[in-house]
Amino acid sequence: MKRIRNAIQELVELENIHLETPEIAEHGDYATNVAMVMAKEDGKNPRELAEEIVQKLQEDNELSRVVAKIEVAGPGFINFWLSE
Repeated sequence: MKRIRNAIQELVELENIHLETPEIAEHGDYATNVAMVMAKEDGKNPRELAEEIVQKLQEDNELSRVVAKIEVAGPGFINFWLSE
């Protein structure tokens, strides 16, 4: 969880990155609404911002060692599935 939080903090200017465990297992091991928070502050589309963040996170070799899958869901949530 710390590696996910650190990777997000490297991309966005937000100190408090909130990660939570989704109630529904199909939504991943962790999820964040960081794109929706940032989009609201910056006046951007939250889903588009989430897609940009996911693209950059998928390029992070260190993160790919612990995260098997990252995807955008709904209006701009980012879901993470951990590697085995």
